[in-house]
Amino acid sequence: MRIDALSIQDSPQGPLHRMEASFEALNARIARLAISLGVPLDHEEHIHDILKSPQATSFADPHHKRYWIELRGLLVLRYGMEKSAAEQVGVETLKQILIDAEEHLAIEGFKPGADGLFINELFTKD
Repeated sequence: MRIDALSIQDSPQGPLHRMEASFEALNARIARLAISLGVPLDHEEHIHDILKSPQATSFADPHHKRYWIELRGLLVLRYGMEKSAAEQVGVETLKQILIDAEEHLAIEGFKPGADGLFINELFTKD
């Protein structure tokens, strides 16, 4: 089900579309930062390593240090947004929003996992 089918009353500028656009922009920025830093996000362990390491000691370039801090902050922000969105619109709607956002990133040329978002793992019940 595409996001367009989620709510007849939700116009292209409606809250669900804005939420999808926010996730899409955030995920694209995360992917661009990771690519620029040469940091893989294709496994959950890579993300945990980034979040555990407050210092970007392996980067001599001050721009890369700033990118590292921004990447860490955006990953934390995304988790907060996911939690908040799940509470606001429900888990199934959030899942569809994230799937649609990921499809748009693929259209833009990003490889799956470039943004470190693993939808299947995120929504798998243990």
